[in-house]
Amino acid sequence: MKKFNDWFGSLSPKAKKTFVFGIAGAIFLLFTLKLYKDRQPQTSLATAPVKAVAIDPDLLHKTELSESRRKVEEMGDALEKLQGEQKAIMDRLKSQNTAPAPGAAPSGSGAPAPGTSSSETAPLPYVPDAAEVESKVHAPPAPGQPGPQAGQQQIPPGTQQRQEKKTLGEITVVSNPVKAETQKPKERTVYLPPSFMSAILLTGLDAGTSNNGKANPDPLLLRVQTPAVLPNDVKANLAGCFVVGEGQGRLDKERVDVRLVSLSCLTKEGSAVIDTPIKGFVTDADAKTGLAGHVVSRMGASVARSLVAGFFQGAGEMMKTQATTTSVSGLGAVSTVNPSQVGSYAVGSGLSAGSQRLADFYLTLAKQATPVIEANADKHVTVVISEGKELVIKDLPQQDDDLTNNNEE
Repeated sequence: MKKFNDWFGSLSPKAKKTFVFGIAGAIFLLFTLKLYKDRQPQTSLATAPVKAVAIDPDLLHKTELSESRRKVEEMGDALEKLQGEQKAIMDRLKSQNTAPAPGAAPSGSGAPAPGTSSSETAPLPYVPDAAEVESKVHAPPAPGQPGPQAGQQQIPPGTQQRQEKKTLGEITVVSNPVKAETQKPKERTVYLPPSFMSAILLTGLDAGTSNNGKANPDPLLLRVQTPAVLPNDVKANLAGCFVVGEGQGRLDKERVDVRLVSLSCLTKEGSAVIDTPIKGFVTDADAKTGLAGHVVSRMGASVARSLVAGFFQGAGEMMKTQATTTSVSGLGAVSTVNPSQVGSYAVGSGLSAGSQRLADFYLTLAKQATPVIEANADKHVTVVISEGKELVIKDLPQQDDDLTNNNEE
């Protein structure tokens, strides 16, 4: 060590500077090579055997054929069941039609009913038509007949609901549909076509540029300063309205892209409000899309600390190498620790492992501290409505004067 100090002291300042920078460059090169080697994917020499799987080309055809056969069998069973039910119904109807009418002679006497032959069947019961049912329901009571009872509801003339006729099989059913008496009142709307208006940024933001920042944009609030300019030099009085937007940082343009979310307006008397989502964007004073800002990066300190931790990791690896002896034999290279340098080996191992963990920690911090684009408040911008929207005017309930006075007190 004394000889090294004497030799280093005899060097000129320029040579000392060159020597120090050379040592630092060599350590940095070793650290870079070590990181590159650690990041290389580990390849396995043993490969799993590949098994050949044979697929029957007619498997799909056989499966579809079996499925079709199963469906045909199910349909056949259902058809047989329906045929059985139909036969039972026909037998029941036949037995009812062949039953003797009241007052007729028994079937065993052989004497048919008067005016009918033995081959004729009894007629079916009479079903009244819809017109007959309606005339009977709404016809006035005949003289001498009692009117509607106390528990029945009498329909006054002129207020009868229109009856709908529906045919179910061979029977006509008359129904009275109930219609809603009240209708939903129409909402007052105002159409806002694509337009632009001057606004001021009330809230500043630091828009993130990473993927996490794109998934979670930063909110911002703007206030409309002047009436909106519509097509054909028409203006709409939207001064004072609030516009809510979302901003995302763009490193390639060093700007904040803003997308509009909603528009909120309120009358001076507080009687009506407009709160509806809109689509649009914001331009800065230079008439370019997005807000101009400053790129702020806070990961320099974390990267520097990671570099220092890597330097100590390399020093620990060097101490471990000096305390070991490597011998090559027919079985391969074997490294053994010198008994006289066990302490140096332990210090080098601890320094290398601890420095590696510290370097990984600082690298994680550096990844999280991605650059952001800073946009300050009190910035004059232009809000552009890119898609027309129907603005619904909602009426608010008026408060009493006494309640308002009490709140003010």
